[in-house]
Amino acid sequence: MKDITEIRRRFVEAYMGEAAGNGSKAAKLAGYNCANDGAFASMASELMALPEIQAAIDERVAQDPRVMGREERQRLWSSIARGEGLDGKGEPPSWRDRLAALKTLGKAQGDFIERVEHKGEVVGGITYDLSFSSREEEKPAVLDYSHLSSKEQIDLFNLLAKAQDTSPAAIEMGAEDE
Repeated sequence: MKDITEIRRRFVEAYMGEAAGNGSKAAKLAGYNCANDGAFASMASELMALPEIQAAIDERVAQDPRVMGREERQRLWSSIARGEGLDGKGEPPSWRDRLAALKTLGKAQGDFIERVEHKGEVVGGITYDLSFSSREEEKPAVLDYSHLSSKEQIDLFNLLAKAQDTSPAAIEMGAEDE
């Protein structure tokens, strides 16, 4: 954490310590001066988006053996879901705990994400055929728009927003819309 300002270092320390992952509380504890709770939340959100903050948190996690990594969390959730191990009373996990572990494991692995399949071509504008699916057997494609310019990405996201109220066949954005 050597390439980080003192107040940001305090934010990371508070976030990993007393605030226990609560960004608003960490911003308050670090000494940021904000008008209200909403401003602290905004400040925390901005801070968490900074690469140097993420790097400092990652460094801190790597140094702290008490912090579980992704694989360790998934092993724990899997163990609970299978009914292995004992709870604090010497009993195996309850069905409620097992189902909660299954749900958490599924969320962590992206099983419940609504996926958008994209088919289209660029000819004098952008035309898209969109299919929405959350069912695994349809195997929708994962989208990567990193090759598009910022303006093209904004246009695409605006188009997707319009898609919620329009049938897929009717969605077309040609050069005349620009």
